[in-house]
Amino acid sequence: MSRGRPVVPARQVAVLAYGSILHTPGPELSAMVDHRRRGRTPFPVEYGRASARWGNGPVLVPHPGGGSVDGALLVLRRGVRLGEAVEALRSREGLPTARGVVEVAAGADDRDLTIIAAALPGNLAPEEMDPRALAHRAALSVARGGRNGVAYLRGAVGAGVETPLTRSYVRAVLELADADDLECAEARLLAFRGHDWGGTMAWDDVARWRPVDLVAAFAMGDPVQPVDVRDLGYRESERQVKGAVRIEPMEFERQVGDLPSDVELIFYCDRSGEATSLKIALWAFDSGLSRVGVLVGGWSAWEEGDYPAEDKPG
Repeated sequence: MSRGRPVVPARQVAVLAYGSILHTPGPELSAMVDHRRRGRTPFPVEYGRASARWGNGPVLVPHPGGGSVDGALLVLRRGVRLGEAVEALRSREGLPTARGVVEVAAGADDRDLTIIAAALPGNLAPEEMDPRALAHRAALSVARGGRNGVAYLRGAVGAGVETPLTRSYVRAVLELADADDLECAEARLLAFRGHDWGGTMAWDDVARWRPVDLVAAFAMGDPVQPVDVRDLGYRESERQVKGAVRIEPMEFERQVGDLPSDVELIFYCDRSGEATSLKIALWAFDSGLSRVGVLVGGWSAWEEGDYPAEDKPG
């Protein structure tokens, strides 16, 4: 019996993840993953593509103006063939063909792997990659739903991905939304959906009241009217801001017209970024009530500060 050549086992396949795939691989690819390793892109990456799958918001792609970023290697189970892995990645990325999936050179510690990655081309001009331009594009994408540019940026930052533009891009989004963090920014931008903000957040339309400012207005007898637009928090609580009137957030379009027009209306809710109160305040403003504001921090800030409150009406 002749001795044949030794069989060399095929290398395991790994997917180089550096964008949303880091935290959301999708069900088909997730089922193939055996474990993760630390990884870094051997090519520069930047927010250089407007993605229809993310509401036309900016996403990370290989880009000569970017930098190498930390990511992860999703090492697939032994037995997963290269063709299967390519098809799963193609499907997850929404690519029409597998041409957007490329093999990536392995580093010294990963030579036991065949590494593949999605490599979509950039489609943003240099002027469109200015941090403020990226922030504006991301803000507009929020109106298209949960898969938007701000959500994408939040996921990338949370996963530790940092490109040369990341910090200035994040600052531009926070400044645009007048927010302290990206979650709050997304909530506020979502509240502006349907409002003609003309590329700026138009905060002049909606005043921002700190709890201490509202307490001072009460003490001075200023014409202000707190408006409670909490959702679940209203039903679970026995208290409200002193003197507040109630609007059901699901019926605000019908009930806003019943509010007085000779006082400043201060809406408060219990959602991140004052999202519900801001949305209803903007609706009230667009409906002709010119003096509207939101309570910064909402009911939780009012309650934590032990500011004047009262039992809800029967």
